Amino acid sequence: MSERLYLSILKDEPEVLTVIEVAKILRIGKNKAYDLVNGGRLSSIKVGGKTIVPKMCLVTFLLDTNNYQLNPV
Repeated sequence: MSERLYLSILKDEPEVLTVIEVAKILRIGKNKAYDLVNGGRLSSIKVGGKTIVPKMCLVTFLLDTNNYQLNPV
């Protein structure tokens, strides 16, 4: 998939997301989403005590094929 396609899919999402919103989009648990952020695999920004993920960081994460494994159909 391309950056353009992901941005199109995520067009209704805000420009910055909470880690819980990212977890819902990726359909993973919040603990796994926090693991991705804390492990540096998903870039984020700390604002005070809150962690936010810019939409472009989520797109970059999705474009990096090292972050997932494709299953042949």
